[in-house]
Amino acid sequence: MVYLLKPEKNDARSEVFGACGVAGLYRGKMLQELGFYPEDFFIYYEDADLAYRAQRAGWKAVYQPGSLVYHLGSATTSGMGIKNYYLPRNRLRSLLRNWEATLILKNLPWILVYEWASLLGALLSGKTQALKARMDFLHFLPADLRFRKSNFSKTAPGFKLGHLISSRYPGLRELWSARR
Repeated sequence: MVYLLKPEKNDARSEVFGACGVAGLYRGKMLQELGFYPEDFFIYYEDADLAYRAQRAGWKAVYQPGSLVYHLGSATTSGMGIKNYYLPRNRLRSLLRNWEATLILKNLPWILVYEWASLLGALLSGKTQALKARMDFLHFLPADLRFRKSNFSKTAPGFKLGHLISSRYPGLRELWSARR
């Protein structure tokens, strides 16, 4: 949904926003300080949530071009019918847990358009788990707001998440294609 720091060139070591869950190596000290993946996320966006928390606390992530990881995206869950539940639920939870209120409000029209289009597309495809995902997002709201308060208390001086988010948003058609 949102494009964050990613390598300009794939052949050079560079700073990135965070690691994909299947390809990340993390410092033990960071994990002791911040915790690991949120257990109740289960799958999808757990790596993004950790990357947001790490960035907020002042940790950096580095892309190492010599590393090679093979990952078939969603291969584990294909055919299980759970992607249409966990992906939207955890995407919304991750935004709430990690984005400043001003950033959420600034991007709210875009977020709402994407969420409505995504939900409508899923429902028209018969994937009713997408509706349950949004309802369960509301169920987690009190716990996520408590987590947010604790998470924001660990913010490194000078941290501004808005500076890490690309101002160039892809078109809705591109996002729709990418969600599959």
